[in-house]
Amino acid sequence: MATVVIQNAELTEQAYLDMERVSPIKHEYVAGRLYAMTGSSDAHNIIALNLATILRIHLRGSRAGFSSPM
Repeated sequence: MATVVIQNAELTEQAYLDMERVSPIKHEYVAGRLYAMTGSSDAHNIIALNLATILRIHLRGSRAGFSSPM
């Protein structure tokens, strides 16, 4: 996956938030620089959630799993 730097000049956090509210493309803000984020579809989100659920169930009770009060 290629990373695209949107702007070389550093932005303040407030300038980023103001711009992001009206931007049709979402960006990632890292150390004052913007990087375009790829969009995800509903199908992608469902697959990712299902995979995370399967892994969580598989790891539950193991030392590798996270213990949380669920």
